[in-house]
Amino acid sequence: MAIDLRQDWPAALREAGFDPNARTAWLAEGLLMYLPAEAQDRLFTLIGELSPAGSRIAAETAASHADERREQMRARFKKIAEQIGLEETIDVGELMYRDEHRAPVADWLNDHGWLAAAVSSGDEMQRLGRWVAEVPMADDKDAFSEFVTAERR
Repeated sequence: MAIDLRQDWPAALREAGFDPNARTAWLAEGLLMYLPAEAQDRLFTLIGELSPAGSRIAAETAASHADERREQMRARFKKIAEQIGLEETIDVGELMYRDEHRAPVADWLNDHGWLAAAVSSGDEMQRLGRWVAEVPMADDKDAFSEFVTAERR
């Protein structure tokens, strides 16, 4: 079932048989960076309304990049695209919201009935043995997103 998040997706889920009284798991991966702050808050509010105690959520947050870092990354991606023959049609960076009002996901969840924790994606990659030391931005914590996991209280 496909639905735009601006539509009444909770109603569509219930109509498709979703049981809001059963514990559930949610995954928001590769999504939040494309939402303004109020849309992120609304998404998590609605998820909370559909999640009884014991439900879980995992989310990937957007890394925060200064304008200079974003331009460096844009140039790096362009070079890689040229090397592999990928036609660049969309500047994905232009689709991302840089909203200073965006609440840190773990903080927002902790303030709204969840028990949440965050870990840097760089730290998690190292823990899992998936770290590449030669990554040019390896020493830049702001270049990496965070993984947030939470359980509904």
